[in-house]
Amino acid sequence: MKSFLFLLFFAGLALASDPEDFFKKVDEKISKKISKFYIDSADPEGTLMLTRTESYKDGVLVSITVEGPSNSVNYYEHDYDDKGHPKERRQLDADRKLYGKFSYTYVEDGSYKVRVYRCDADGKEVSGTVVDYAYDIGGRWLSAENVHVSGLVRRRENEYDVAGKLTKSTLSSTMNGTKEVDEIVTYSYYANGHLKEAKTNSGDGDPVDKAVFNTRGDMISFAQYDGLGNVAQRVEITPGYKAGDKRISEIWKVFVGDEKIPRASGRSTFEYEYAK
Repeated sequence: MKSFLFLLFFAGLALASDPEDFFKKVDEKISKKISKFYIDSADPEGTLMLTRTESYKDGVLVSITVEGPSNSVNYYEHDYDDKGHPKERRQLDADRKLYGKFSYTYVEDGSYKVRVYRCDADGKEVSGTVVDYAYDIGGRWLSAENVHVSGLVRRRENEYDVAGKLTKSTLSSTMNGTKEVDEIVTYSYYANGHLKEAKTNSGDGDPVDKAVFNTRGDMISFAQYDGLGNVAQRVEITPGYKAGDKRISEIWKVFVGDEKIPRASGRSTFEYEYAK
């Protein structure tokens, strides 16, 4: 059940392992986004389990604070080249000590690469933590690759349709020259371009999970499957909106198998603060 609650609250990150999506600019007027996660309880308001605060400057993410069972603070610093392109992003801990970097390399044809890695006390790469991302001239994420200290190479490769929509993402592992497909994610879209479904199958074709979205692009259900292809757990989500189509809440229910009565339920709220 914990995995569902984590996914529901961090759905934006769980589906976007692309660092460029993580740092995607928001409305420059927004200074903070505050997300609160409640579980239904004897308290009519529910029990607050987690608060996540994202802070922005000129539409760029500068910090994330999480208050809950495990508190954390992450700061982000950004450097740009003379063309306004990101050159380096640095991730700092609560004491503002460097522990992660996002380094950009650009090619003349407009394509580029991003190297993401953890840092040691001297700011150097920690072996085995490096992930290399590649993008085409349109900024589409093509691949990601990590080489573990054991020699295991894990690689994700993405495919797009003629409209530039991500349609397939394949994760594979290679060890001692032997390559195996670990999972394949396929995507479908509504006519308005928003994501409709994301299905994950194992390399053998067995279903792993499926996420379904509404026509606004917000998740409305997520299911995980057991080894026999049956739904093991699922979550149903009802988003709430205000004028301007901004999502301000979600009501969610977690079910086991085909049960009709939820094992857990609650809500999430999303508040925005704006720069003066």
